[in-house]
Amino acid sequence: MSVRSSDSRFRRGFRILVAVVLLLAVGGLYGALVGQLKSATDEDESFVALERHGVAYLRPLTRLVGELTAAQSAAVRGAAVDTVALNAAVVAVSEVDRTDGPPLRTQQRWTDLRAAIDKVGKQRPTGPGALDAYADVVALATDLARKVGDTSKLILDPELDSYYLMDAAMLQLPAVLTAAGLAADLAYLTADRGKDDQLPYEGFIDVAVARQQVATATEATSTGIRKALDATQRGALGANLTEPLDAFRAAADQLVPPAALRQATPTGNSSTISAAAQKIRATAVPLAAAVLTELDALLAVRQDHLASQRIYALGAAGAGVALAVILLWWSVPARGRARSDELAAVTGRDEAGAAGDVASLSVQLPVVDARDLLALEELVHVGRGVRAQPKEKSDDAR
Repeated sequence: MSVRSSDSRFRRGFRILVAVVLLLAVGGLYGALVGQLKSATDEDESFVALERHGVAYLRPLTRLVGELTAAQSAAVRGAAVDTVALNAAVVAVSEVDRTDGPPLRTQQRWTDLRAAIDKVGKQRPTGPGALDAYADVVALATDLARKVGDTSKLILDPELDSYYLMDAAMLQLPAVLTAAGLAADLAYLTADRGKDDQLPYEGFIDVAVARQQVATATEATSTGIRKALDATQRGALGANLTEPLDAFRAAADQLVPPAALRQATPTGNSSTISAAAQKIRATAVPLAAAVLTELDALLAVRQDHLASQRIYALGAAGAGVALAVILLWWSVPARGRARSDELAAVTGRDEAGAAGDVASLSVQLPVVDARDLLALEELVHVGRGVRAQPKEKSDDAR
């Protein structure tokens, strides 16, 4: 084999090696970027899925808070507690704790809350004792709601519309329910029965504090929902929340009139405060349900978008693998091409395919019949070919 052929094969092998190395380097960088994109998408999708678990848990839990405040007011007055509605709310939370509780780590807190509900139900307290007993149970329920917000990461939601809806449903509306029930029960316990249920000064102070809590949480709820409406791109959000929000505000204004009307509004008596608290309860629970429904819809849209991004990342990875295979095939010569190159190198042709030596010229000689060759007196070797030469010419050459 000639030196030129060896050099040609070496250069060709070196080019192939460089092409493969570069291809692997680019493919590795591409794979790292696609892997990072998929990892980030999967993490965001898990984040949203956990938030949806939290929303599912808050739905029956908010209803339970409303039933507990209603049971508290009934027990304070010595009336019969609606055990059917309360038990239905407990069953609903038990079911959601079984399905959505494990990722939220709520089982122990729910076990403690359910035991407290069963205990107060068996004790059947009345009067001030009922207020203290049910206040502890309601506090456990609201603490469980905050636990759900923490473990589901709803409290960390990065989008403005979903964050404000979460704040309204998980923090503000339960605070309204609790404070309104407390105001009504304190008014009943401190009312002067001989003076048409009017509140004495001591009772008025305690009720005023509870009413102020209602006013603060109501304003925060309205402001948060309005901010969510301003920030969202979901057109159905306003249509689905405007009506229940208006009903809730109207009920809250009966217990806590707007600031411009408070000076001209009498303090009221126990009966009017209790009636206003019942209306708040009747409107706050449906508003919370509507807010949570819209919050879940926003999270579902975000989850679908992340799923599409994950599919895009997988598709991009597949396309990158296919492109790498094509480039690798292109960079490595085919078997037939390699043999042609070897033949070209052996016959002495250069890389451009130019024919300039004797062997290449011999390939271009005309085909001669073997019988004609036998009639000749001498065959002269030329490279790998032969050429006939008359004997007399050969003798003259000698």
